[in-house]
Amino acid sequence: MKCIRAGPAKESLELVSEPLPAALEWGEVLVTLQLAPINPADLYTARTGGVYGDKQSAVPFVAGHDGVGVVTKVIQHWFHITSPLPFVKEYG
Repeated sequence: MKCIRAGPAKESLELVSEPLPAALEWGEVLVTLQLAPINPADLYTARTGGVYGDKQSAVPFVAGHDGVGVVTKVIQHWFHITSPLPFVKEYG
């Protein structure tokens, strides 16, 4: 979900598909999202054009603060996964 401008969800959010990178950079992992709910904080961020707490994202930005996914690709020898990891996303 991408926020393309400030305003109500019907006018500011659009569903987009991004191409997968050909290769990962050092420190990156590929996460396949299983669920990505839209919550009131996401709608507020879209309505205000990227304001969330004390952070301001430049438009366009990826909308959403929550997600459930599976790590599907890592750089060999980068780290060893032995248990589920929390998903952290950079905004902007």
